[in-house]
Amino acid sequence: EDYWNAGLLFASVSMPAVDDQRFKEIVQVQKYGVNDVKGAIETLVGTAPRFGKVAVTATIDNQTTPEEMERLTIYARSVGALISFQPYSASKPAFASNFYDAKSDRRKITAETLEGVFEGSIAATILDLKRKYGNVVGRAVAFRNFDVFVREGEIPFKPRSLKIYTDGSIGLYPEGKTFSDIDTNSPQHVWRDYRQHVESLREKGELRAPNCYRCVNLTTPATPVGDLVGNALRAATKVF
Repeated sequence: EDYWNAGLLFASVSMPAVDDQRFKEIVQVQKYGVNDVKGAIETLVGTAPRFGKVAVTATIDNQTTPEEMERLTIYARSVGALISFQPYSASKPAFASNFYDAKSDRRKITAETLEGVFEGSIAATILDLKRKYGNVVGRAVAFRNFDVFVREGEIPFKPRSLKIYTDGSIGLYPEGKTFSDIDTNSPQHVWRDYRQHVESLREKGELRAPNCYRCVNLTTPATPVGDLVGNALRAATKVF
């Protein structure tokens, strides 16, 4: 309720499976399970104001089946949440991919999986779910690109999504490198750093990520909710 009252309008919670064993295999943690994540989703939905939206973000990897995707969609709809599907990709911060061998990652979606499990199109599966249940979010053109990404083995992306950390540092995603600090620098300084960082990336040509993803549990020290809300409001004021 504190987050919503502070002005939060949208929350996305990652939950790639409804089965607890499968969930733990994907996220590679044992200290919590799928019921903990469901609790977070349902708390968000239950406390959201009239215009607040909550979405389940589900990653499709080489073991995902259309049936599993439908179970996720049904769960999200049953609790009043939206659902967004994303392909398993390496668009994580560079430091999360150290010593990571993309070729040996069995979670990578292969062309064989695309043809054998999804009859040639993950997009068609997602669009069918969207028509059937109505709570799947995303544009059809983006869904159709999933199939292209799998066949080409790489995902083209543009570095334009900003993530503000609780310590004030700012990262540009999907590239992920921290380039400025919102708590110590002026908005003008942050904007200048942003422009310089983006231009340096563009000079390297089109950015492409291997179609695989290292699933890591990145954590930061616990911060009181009040501090988080205050940081979020200060960040929103300075950025926007």
